[in-house]
Amino acid sequence: MNSFISLHSHSVFLAPEEVAAISVVAAFALLYLVSLWRLFEKAGRAGWESLIPFYNAYVVTQIAGKSGWWAVGLFVPFFNIIARVILGVEVAQKFDRSSGFGVGLGIMPGIFLPILAFSRSEYMDAVPPNGFRTFVNEEGDIVEEVPLEEWGNEEENKK
Repeated sequence: MNSFISLHSHSVFLAPEEVAAISVVAAFALLYLVSLWRLFEKAGRAGWESLIPFYNAYVVTQIAGKSGWWAVGLFVPFFNIIARVILGVEVAQKFDRSSGFGVGLGIMPGIFLPILAFSRSEYMDAVPPNGFRTFVNEEGDIVEEVPLEEWGNEEENKK
């Protein structure tokens, strides 16, 4: 009888240090989600795409200019470490950041992702394989495709 009482005599409330730990973890998770949302928007993607597990990994590969198969690599043990670093470097370069920043982004995204997301860095799209520079609006719809031969020629673009 005493063992029954002792098993059920524990409080259902959390200790203050447990509440503090959970609050810190929740704050970092929220910061990460907001940062990823902001990064997606800076890259011309819809922010909500960052909230969908697995699909957001695919979108990161697209932002990095890599094949979608790299997203599969993020879930393969040991290879995922290499894939994260390579994708981090590629994403950093798309935002005109150094390779060292990209390594940090791949290894410690909790620190480097908010820096990238809330900095003034702008997304610089890679040269597309079809030879056109694509412009998208805020909804992600293609607005205009300009041949690369005309891109950068200010006088011709004004005509």
